[in-house]
Amino acid sequence: MRNFFYVIFIYALSTQAFAFHGSHFKILNSTIRSTTNARGTFINLPRVFRIHENDDYPASRAFSRTNNLTGHTGTPVKLRGVHEVYITNETQQKQIFEYRQGLYFQQHKIERITLIELEPKGEFSDESESEMEVTPLERGQYPFVVETDFRGIYNAHVEAHGKLAISD
Repeated sequence: MRNFFYVIFIYALSTQAFAFHGSHFKILNSTIRSTTNARGTFINLPRVFRIHENDDYPASRAFSRTNNLTGHTGTPVKLRGVHEVYITNETQQKQIFEYRQGLYFQQHKIERITLIELEPKGEFSDESESEMEVTPLERGQYPFVVETDFRGIYNAHVEAHGKLAISD
C-alpha cells in the first residue's frame, strides 16, 4: 500500500449551539470526536425538513449525501457531506436514541454523536453538514464516506460515497 501524506484542516464554521428541531425531545449529550490529526465540528443547516415532507410516510429515517470532487496535488480541497435525520417515538414510553454523523477520509474521521430522549409522540429532526479540508500530496483517486445513523427501538444506517480525484 502506498504511503500518502496529507495536511488536514477542519473548519469550525459554527458555534456549539446546535439547531435541532422537533417536539417533546431533550438532548442528553452531544460530543464531537475525531482522529488525532483531525479536529472539527458540524454546521447546522437552515430548517428544511426535506427528509419528511411527505406526511403519508411519517416513519423515522436517515439520509446522507455528498459529491465527487476534483483537485490538484498540494492544493486544499474541502470534503463535504450532508446528514439528515427524522426520528419519531410512536410508543407510550420515553425512548433514548443515539444519533451519529460522520465524515471519513483515509485514516481521518470526524464524528458527532448525540444522545436524544424522546417523549411519547415526540419527534426530532436535523440537517447538518460536515466539512473537512484535505491536501493530498500525490495524484490518485481517494474515496471518502459520509455516514448518518441512529440507534434505539428502531435503527437506520445510511452511507454516501464520494471520490476525490487528484491530478498534477
